[in-house]
Amino acid sequence: MWFKFIGGVKMQRSVVFKADQEGLIILLNEDSDFSEIKASLDNKFEESSNFFKGNTIAKVNLGNRCLSSQQKRELLDIFKKQPGTFIVEFSNNFNSVSDSEPEDDTLLIKRTVRSGQSIAYKGNIVIEGDINPGAEVTAGGDILVMGEVRGITHAGVNGDPNATISAFRLEPIQLRIANHISRAPDDDFHSPEAAEIAFVKEDKIVIDYLK
Repeated sequence: MWFKFIGGVKMQRSVVFKADQEGLIILLNEDSDFSEIKASLDNKFEESSNFFKGNTIAKVNLGNRCLSSQQKRELLDIFKKQPGTFIVEFSNNFNSVSDSEPEDDTLLIKRTVRSGQSIAYKGNIVIEGDINPGAEVTAGGDILVMGEVRGITHAGVNGDPNATISAFRLEPIQLRIANHISRAPDDDFHSPEAAEIAFVKEDKIVIDYLK
């Protein structure tokens, strides 16, 4: 995996790109110097410039490597030069850390979550699009959708009853906050033309206008 041959000479790869169903997995060789990692990442994006179009979810796997906040920022600067590409998270063999800074606990999804897709994150999730029927979004914190919710959403998945789910329109198949569950009514219900928020009140999920 980590080697390629150039002119008959075996060369070590510092960065490997792999595709998955959600986007891109980037593997960093833990034996490479950080300067080599940066140069290789730049080169890989230059070689693949015609491949990435629109918004791509990227996950950076560090292996046994740990990065400082400054090193993460330097890698993020490389990603920022790639139009439409953004990082979901850095992860290593010890733990997972959110993108850009450890205190940044919000994941931004710049697309609609379509049927069959599932997104889970330990913090808050902001979606610039819809959650379609057949899609599922799970967050440890709040969920904010700048569109319609028609799939399954679960906020406060670790048991936080103060978590909320907000959207321009809430018409979910199933809506959960902590251990509380609410389902769509059986009749043909249409929510009002106003942003809404779902939260727990007196052990029930209620929906109100988002003020």
